[in-house]
Amino acid sequence: MSTAATITMLEERLALYLAAEKQVLEANQRVETPDGMSYDRGSISQLRHEIKSIRNELAYLKDPSSFGAQTFIFGGRR
Repeated sequence: MSTAATITMLEERLALYLAAEKQVLEANQRVETPDGMSYDRGSISQLRHEIKSIRNELAYLKDPSSFGAQTFIFGGRR
């Protein structure tokens, strides 16, 4: 799958998760997301975690250079 197709898929998925969050918050409904998980008012934090995860993945795909890497040395000198 190309990067553009992956971005499009993630944007669609994000829109579904945001709509699910809105339903849970506004109507106190139980909703099922595309991955088969069910969420209600008590599990809104899990839903928000998924939203954050999708947003992070989108941010990385759109601008990989914004995610820098550092070298860590454990237990000794360099």
